[in-house]
Parts: sequence; C-alpha cells; structure tokens
Amino acid sequence: MINHSEKSTLLRTEQVCGEQVKYFRHLLGWTQGELARRSGYCDRLIRKAEGGRTLALETINNIAESLCCNGLQVCANDLILSPKRTVHELIRCVTSRSVDVRSIHAITAQDCEVYCQADARVPFSGRWLKPNGLYRWLKTFSECAEEVKRENAVFAIDEEMAFIQLSLAFRQKESVSESFEIVMVIRFADNKIQNIHVIADAYKLCLFYSGF
Repeated sequence: MINHSEKSTLLRTEQVCGEQVKYFRHLLGWTQGELARRSGYCDRLIRKAEGGRTLALETINNIAESLCCNGLQVCANDLILSPKRTVHELIRCVTSRSVDVRSIHAITAQDCEVYCQADARVPFSGRWLKPNGLYRWLKTFSECAEEVKRENAVFAIDEEMAFIQLSLAFRQKESVSESFEIVMVIRFADNKIQNIHVIADAYKLCLFYSGF
C-alpha cells in the first residue's frame, strides 16, 4: 500500500527542461515518436515535455528511464528545470572554459540581459543581450581568465534570485591593475536566467556586501 508521503511525491509536478529532453533524444538518434513509444506515452506528451511544460514527476521519471539506453544515464533531475540547477550549470560554464551554446539556450530566457560593471579595459564589461549575448560574454570571460576560483561559489539562492561570488585572475595583466573578485546577481523568469548583473567594481562590491 502506498503511504501518504509516497503518494504526494508521485503526484508532484515539475517544469521540464525541454532542451534537455531534446538533447538526450538527439544523442540517441531518436524521433519524438520513438521516445514516445519507448516511454509508453503519446507523441503529444513528448511534444509537451520538449516544449518545457509542467508534468507529473512520475511521468518525467519514466521518460528519463526510457532515455537510459546505449550507455546513456539519465535521471529525472536531468530533465527538470530549477533555479538551483540553472545556477550550477552556469557555474560549470564559467569555470570549465568549455561553453556549450546549446546548454546556454537551455537555461536562458529569450530576452535575457547581462550587464557587467567593470573597468572599461576589461573585455567582458558592458551590456550583452539574449542567449547568444550570454554565450559570447561567457566565451570572452573564459578567454580572459587565467584562473577562476569558486570561493563560496553559490552563497545565496532562492526561486527569484541568486548570488555567485568568484575570484578572477587575468591572462593579460594589462587588462586590469590586479586580479579581483566579482559578484553575479542573477534574476529568474520561469526558472530561466532573465538578468545577470555582474559587479566587478571595488566600491560597488563594498556596497553590495554591506547590504548583507
């Protein structure tokens, strides 16, 4: 007999990251119809999943299990979009120096805006628009960074906003007078990145920290 806790979990709904479902499906070379057949659902439900709709957790889990094929390991969490997951994916992109444009589109709202307050000599300062803008900002950032240290990397996160603290050293020392810390203030819309305000100015960093 299913207890109350197990029943609540089965009935829970989550927003699906459609790009992730599509990504894993393409890795396997499947059509939507093939994924539907293997997961036991209709084509319409797979279209809903890839459209980023909200589905029962049990359904998401079943789709994830059906994608576990040819050595691919997928769990329900891999297909669920959440602010926490979005931030961790962003940090991975920032620190790995290998930015996947498809991953960026999966976690970014279409009207996303990145604004970086930094010394004008810093190549990644200024305003960058839409998912491709965030992709270019991250590419520029990784090209400039000699080392990115994740000190207290995610020190605050909720459903609406997250703060990330990073320590940065530059490849070309003439870009700035010295290495410095940055703070990324992230706002979300439907669990996707809506706005990133990057603070890399000593005075404004002091103001930011004094607000906590």
